[in-house]
Amino acid sequence: MQSGAIQNTSGWGRYKGKLNRDGGACMARLVTPVILLAFIGIAYWYWSGPYQNSANTPAVDDTKKNAEIMAQCIAQENFAIEDGARDLGENAEEVCADENGLLKMYGEWYHR
Repeated sequence: MQSGAIQNTSGWGRYKGKLNRDGGACMARLVTPVILLAFIGIAYWYWSGPYQNSANTPAVDDTKKNAEIMAQCIAQENFAIEDGARDLGENAEEVCADENGLLKMYGEWYHR
C-alpha cells in the first residue's frame, strides 16, 4: 500500500513526465549534430581520397608528355635510319633520350 501511495502523488507523476519529455528533446539535440558531423566526415574523406586521386597530378602529366615526345622522336629517328641519314648502329631510343634530356626509369621517361 505504501508504494502505491508514493507513486500516486502528484510530485512523482510530474517528475516522471518531465523526464520523458526532456529525454526525447535531448536525443533530438544529440542526433542532429551527429548526423551533421557524419556527413561532413564522409564529404571530407571523399574529397581527400577518391576525388583527389581521380585527377592526374602534374608528375603524371609530365611523364605522359615525355612519352609522347619520345615516341615522336623515335619514329623520326627510325625513319632517318631507314632513309640512310643516320648510322644503322645507332639506337634511336638513346639518341632521342640524349637530345631531349630524358632518362627512362621504371618504364617511364623523366627529365634528368
